[in-house]
Amino acid sequence: MRTERDTPNLEGLNSCHKPTEKSRLLSFYSYLLILAHVCEDVSKILIATRSCFGHTSIDYAYQINVLFSQHKVDLIELFLSYINFHKAFFHQGYELLSIDTEKDFNSITAQVKSNDIFYIEERFSVICLVT
Repeated sequence: MRTERDTPNLEGLNSCHKPTEKSRLLSFYSYLLILAHVCEDVSKILIATRSCFGHTSIDYAYQINVLFSQHKVDLIELFLSYINFHKAFFHQGYELLSIDTEKDFNSITAQVKSNDIFYIEERFSVICLVT
């Protein structure tokens, strides 16, 4: 048979495991310390992310500027090749006209001058007859 002495005292165990006000405050302060460390870590990560974003955005803006300036250079090169094409086209046309028609232009010019002299003499003679 068991006596009261042989049975364990369960009331003492329960009172031992009950949280006291002091243990609650200690656990709350340790929670706050952990929270403060977490907040500090998160703040450092946020600052690093903000800095990285700033550098990335500056690099992105630089790449856009390089792209636009390269685009402008490409457009200018295209325009210059277009102008050179037209220059060559009109130069070839001028060469063809000057070579093929130089003799004809000279003969036509001589005929126009002779006709001009003829008409001036005729007009002079008409004016002399009228007066």
